[in-house]
Amino acid sequence: MPAPRARALYPRRNVAPSWGEIAALRVGRFYPLRATVDVMESATEVDREVRFVAPKNGKTRSIRIPRALVDRLVPLVAGKGPEAFVFAKANGQPLRHSQFYVRVFRPAVAAAGLPASLRFHDLRHTCAALLTAQGAHPRAIMERLGHSSINVTMDAYGHLLPSIDESLATGLDEVLRAAVARETGHRRGTVAALRTSHRDLPAGSVEAGSGIEPLYEVLQTSA
Repeated sequence: MPAPRARALYPRRNVAPSWGEIAALRVGRFYPLRATVDVMESATEVDREVRFVAPKNGKTRSIRIPRALVDRLVPLVAGKGPEAFVFAKANGQPLRHSQFYVRVFRPAVAAAGLPASLRFHDLRHTCAALLTAQGAHPRAIMERLGHSSINVTMDAYGHLLPSIDESLATGLDEVLRAAVARETGHRRGTVAALRTSHRDLPAGSVEAGSGIEPLYEVLQTSA
């Protein structure tokens, strides 16, 4: 399998751009130090010719990518000019979806032992599922995938959100337990301080009607 073309699988699974956005990515829009890529256009195939149009929903966006992915892409772009494609044919021309699917994607699926029915688009769903499992906010997922609205994201991936409900409950439980522990510690500290003050009081120094008789009696009982 040609390595440069096979690497086009990596951003799909880990970043979730569309096929066209991957094929249209140029070296000058990949920033290794910042670990980001700018999605400015999308490639589409018409009558066996690759054309470039606005990205998904007509909105450009910047996507932060995992450092592990940056490490894989840096050697791929070494020596290329800013207008060159990150993923391209051996002659530098942009990838065609039909050729990539047959020559690269299908063999990669078979080699990985995955179901033959797996589509390239399913890698995008995989990325969304991984983000959801990590507790990512739906809006952050929306922006990364380039959806037109939060409703599109929720309609597509809302069913995954209950899977993180247990972890959310665990987090709230930890916060509550910590708060109770702090409150208990504060109360114990207050009682200890009052007991110390009580020991320093001369006998009979608490006068009737002073307002602290009940507390004084408790301290005497518990001393």
